[in-house]
Amino acid sequence: MQMLKSQEALIEETRSYSGYVRQTALDDIQQAHTSKACVRAVMLRLNDWVPNVRRSADKALERLWPLITADMILAALPEIQGLQRAGRANHSALIKRLELHMLSGQPATALQRLKDAVHGAVGSEALFCFDVLRKHADMRFSDLCRLGLSCPHMHIARIAAQQLRKLAEEPAEQAKLVQLAMQSPFAMVRMAALRAAMPPAGQSFPTFLLEAARQQLTDRSAGLRNLSVFILGGASTQLAQHALDVWQQNSLPTWRRAAALCLLGELGSHAPCAPVLEALHHPLPSIRRTAYGAAFKLGAQDADGLILRALQDPSASVRRAAVQWARRLKTCPNADALCALASQLDDAGLHCLLQIMELGNPWEKLLALLEMPPLAKQKNRATLLTQHAGTWLRHMNNCFVQPTPAQRSQINALLLAKGLGVFALYKSDLAYCLERFSVA
Repeated sequence: MQMLKSQEALIEETRSYSGYVRQTALDDIQQAHTSKACVRAVMLRLNDWVPNVRRSADKALERLWPLITADMILAALPEIQGLQRAGRANHSALIKRLELHMLSGQPATALQRLKDAVHGAVGSEALFCFDVLRKHADMRFSDLCRLGLSCPHMHIARIAAQQLRKLAEEPAEQAKLVQLAMQSPFAMVRMAALRAAMPPAGQSFPTFLLEAARQQLTDRSAGLRNLSVFILGGASTQLAQHALDVWQQNSLPTWRRAAALCLLGELGSHAPCAPVLEALHHPLPSIRRTAYGAAFKLGAQDADGLILRALQDPSASVRRAAVQWARRLKTCPNADALCALASQLDDAGLHCLLQIMELGNPWEKLLALLEMPPLAKQKNRATLLTQHAGTWLRHMNNCFVQPTPAQRSQINALLLAKGLGVFALYKSDLAYCLERFSVA
């Protein structure tokens, strides 16, 4: 009687470069070899590039089938997903058979095992089990949605939230599940639930949806806030008053008060500017940063003035926000005003200031750099200015903005009075650039 090869040897042979060896190994696999590793090896060869190997893998799977368990299928999930994504044949029938096999055995036990896996397994396995329940399990649809919404995996919870539109004919059940979705820690889940509960065009929004939208008005997610405003009828003075009431409640968490400031900025002309401007003096940097964003959106002050004000803020995050808003609005304050601030700023603040100057006239930035020669005792600032000098030169390789006559004379005067300054390391490059533009 022929001895069975060891499982490890057969699995190793299924990975051989030779198709004959792989095929022979699959032909030698018997029920006695059934294990997670063996099932994975066979599943992998179902997608082999040699047709004979694929046929042998099909036969091997049939031999193993009576002893394959749900745990083995989950262990082989990467190979199963490979069959779905890039199979060399149509494996849809096999995928369906595997899904149904997950529900084999005692119905109650199999169902509970899948429910536990939806909450306790890793993401891909949990999603596979949820799909099996959704496609093949005999469950009430509302119970399936409830299971998904309470799942710790965001993708499953979002899929469940998207399915809530199918409960339109059961408004009471839909209202309960929407409220459950509003307790999700994931903004995408809450947004999906609100969208799923929206009625067809022309019909009024149900009361439970309006209440759920009101709860999300001061959420961290801008998309969720905007959707809530849309559901509640668009920007209005009433919503602005609601945001103002939330902002003025000092007992609320900081993030929620900051979200209320964001909402004020998003409501445009319906929102008052005074509370936003007052928030610019708040002791918390996160609140000041949010207030600057709202002020820019509302046009509460001149944008250039707000940028100059934000650059003087002691918080680095607020100064970085000033750079972001300057780029978003494509605006740059007057070069003289920026240069006047240079001596008052630390190195990080100076870096932000020079980044903003890149948005303006490049020759104004050159004048600013020439007026700020590095000092021997300030090595960090000298290095920073030298880096910006190099950035300016690289930018000028693709720039065609000609200097004005006044700028030409100022540049020549500064070169004569102060020398190359921060451009000392780029002497030849600066000379070539100035010659190209006929400056010196």
